[in-house]
Amino acid sequence: MVRFKHRYLLVHLVFPDQLELPSSSTSSSAAAQPATPASTLPQATLTESGLINLLRDSLSVNFGDVGAGEVGGTFSIKYFSSATSTVIIRVSREHYRTLWAALTLLRKVGGHECIARVVHVSGEKAVPFKEIAAMSLALREADGAPLSCFHP
Repeated sequence: MVRFKHRYLLVHLVFPDQLELPSSSTSSSAAAQPATPASTLPQATLTESGLINLLRDSLSVNFGDVGAGEVGGTFSIKYFSSATSTVIIRVSREHYRTLWAALTLLRKVGGHECIARVVHVSGEKAVPFKEIAAMSLALREADGAPLSCFHP
């Protein structure tokens, strides 16, 4: 029996038009800090099926019918969070670079400017979820929020 090998891409969708930019009147140390997301994702406009259709369109436009045919049937979305604008996509090992390129060339999602940033590539399903947990923990520490419900 042949085992199909897959890659899991952890993708963070960044919407530059919804970032709060630091004001120009602040000091240079504050200007060096990255912009913080006001609302990271257009809530009503993006769904899992809509994102799959956008990726298939991007594959078709950028790689033609052959690229869309090769990769189009080999990927699926395993996790999608509109609150954190995080997506985990499973794709066959042979085609993950093509899908990564299609993600990079994707410019608009739901009518908004978008940058798809591939944060991590893994051969196991559990690893991207651990990365999401680590990113969430880092964000909570940066905000000064308690790390658990038992911590005052």
